[in-house]
Amino acid sequence: MADGDLDELVRLHRRPLFRYVLWLCRGDQHVAEDIVQETLLKLWQHPEALATKHESIRPWLFTVARNLVTDHRRRKARAGEVYDTAMDRAQTDSRIDASLAAHDMLVALSRLSEEHRAVLVDTYYRGRRLTDTAEALGVPLGTVKSRIYYALKALRSVTEQLGIV
Repeated sequence: MADGDLDELVRLHRRPLFRYVLWLCRGDQHVAEDIVQETLLKLWQHPEALATKHESIRPWLFTVARNLVTDHRRRKARAGEVYDTAMDRAQTDSRIDASLAAHDMLVALSRLSEEHRAVLVDTYYRGRRLTDTAEALGVPLGTVKSRIYYALKALRSVTEQLGIV
């Protein structure tokens, strides 16, 4: 498998795979990201999976990801037998950090124009495709692309001003 082929597969399937795994992980983004990376690594290690009878590799990816989530839950259940207060504290700190980061992002987004905020929320947080965002906002696809570019530029400026970087 050429690097370009893998890049194309990742581009096509990463976002839907992440949403599926995030749902399986009950919203735990860190675990979901790890599972998605491990799933894509398995695809890279097993290029023969591309010779599937299905039109798409996506069912294979979803099956591998589901199995990895199941394995993760089993390991987590066994690890829970030994209680570690330092680990518990680290998880609590991580949740607090995530909450603070989410709050900071809400503050930063609130300082953007309505058009910039709408396009970022629709594409990044709701995970919509650009064409779907264009349709939902009632603007041409080129306008959505332009707004994303300038919205990210404005968001970077706002986060720097707020010291969130």
